[in-house]
Amino acid sequence: MRAYVAHRVTIDESPRVSDVTVDQQLYSRAALPLTVWWENYTVHLVSLELADIIEGDGSRYAFSRWSDGVSTNPRNFTVTSPLNLVAVYKKQFYLDVRSTYGDPEGEGWYDANESAMCSVPSSVDYGNGTRRIFVSWTGDLMDSKSTAHIVMDSAKKVETTWRTQFLVNMTSSYGEASGGGWYAPGTSATVSITPVLLQKDFLTNYVFEGWVVAGTIVSTSASYSFAVIGPTSLTAGWKTELNLLTVGAVTGGVILLILAVAFFALRRSRYSLKPGVSPSPTRDTST
Repeated sequence: MRAYVAHRVTIDESPRVSDVTVDQQLYSRAALPLTVWWENYTVHLVSLELADIIEGDGSRYAFSRWSDGVSTNPRNFTVTSPLNLVAVYKKQFYLDVRSTYGDPEGEGWYDANESAMCSVPSSVDYGNGTRRIFVSWTGDLMDSKSTAHIVMDSAKKVETTWRTQFLVNMTSSYGEASGGGWYAPGTSATVSITPVLLQKDFLTNYVFEGWVVAGTIVSTSASYSFAVIGPTSLTAGWKTELNLLTVGAVTGGVILLILAVAFFALRRSRYSLKPGVSPSPTRDTST
């Protein structure tokens, strides 16, 4: 006759938050701990009905592992000795991360007292002359860094604040333009160009004509100040003019040349014979 060997097995949870099924028999959490006697080398199936139990206030219990180190659910095991089997749950809290701009990271469930990291880009550039600059975290986190940490000792909700900036862009075919960049709405921007006159060639110069916005000259001053109310693109307009000094010098030179030619022509004419007077005969010295 074979001896009958049975082992005492206790099934429990910590904390007791879920019903449990043992060999297809459902037991409520109120019935825990469950004590059974199972024959040696028999195989049994244990299953937790809920791996995650959300409490509705941004907290939950999440299944972590069994007391013997196994982390699978459901699980099979073979009885070979007395066993105290406990399903271990861990407390978790939800981090709610919200941002009007960018793609925030870090939202989700965290173990109690874990340090969670949330982040957003430090700036969001739309490529159209408008960008948003991160200012700070608000709500359950007060921090001015775009990447920050928060201790999850309860459910948390964090949000971001941003400031808007507009781009002042300048282009110029000549000279050196300054004053462009990013500005806050309503602030004053000053753009300038130097020099305002450049030599093109021997006879002509490039002369600054004015600042042009959308095809219209808005200022003829080399230094132009305005209130920034949106993305602004300015172009330095130039025109070509005669170099008056060079032209004057050339003209003066031509006049002097003409006068010189006239003077020598007049002087030469003084040595010419008057009309009707014959020249003196040349003496013949051959005899």
